[in-house]
Amino acid sequence: ANDPHAGSTAEASRDHVISLNPESGVIFVAGGKWTTYRDMAQDAVDKVIEMRDDLQASAGPCITLHTPLTGADGYHRGLTRQLIQDHRVSKTVSDHLVATYGVNAMKVLELGDLMRETSVSNDNPRWHGSHKRLHPDFPYLDVEVTYAMLHEYAVTAV
Repeated sequence: ANDPHAGSTAEASRDHVISLNPESGVIFVAGGKWTTYRDMAQDAVDKVIEMRDDLQASAGPCITLHTPLTGADGYHRGLTRQLIQDHRVSKTVSDHLVATYGVNAMKVLELGDLMRETSVSNDNPRWHGSHKRLHPDFPYLDVEVTYAMLHEYAVTAV
């Protein structure tokens, strides 16, 4: 539900509605903001369980709000500094990787190390990756594209 009188998206309503289409039986989510997606997911799962008698006996309430996000397990406050020291990346790049991947930022940079070693030893231009920025003004690395393809099921640009 978006307030048409809100001056910015930050002022937009974060409320969402979980609704059941009585004809199709489809449960859908309307409204909300990306920053509250876990709350919306919990409400949607709980609604499905509420509507399905066969699930009520076997499923408990949704636990998404208590489940750590990927990359959270093992996170520590010194991770940014550790990436800088271990992989010689800038603070800007390290901050970006930690914010995006959490502890999996190490895996991203380790993949870049492996790609660099592979391209040097095999003289393979396809695996040119390393810790090179995609654009000098932004912290995104070329290895992030490969990481997304291998670990996040990103296959095409569109």
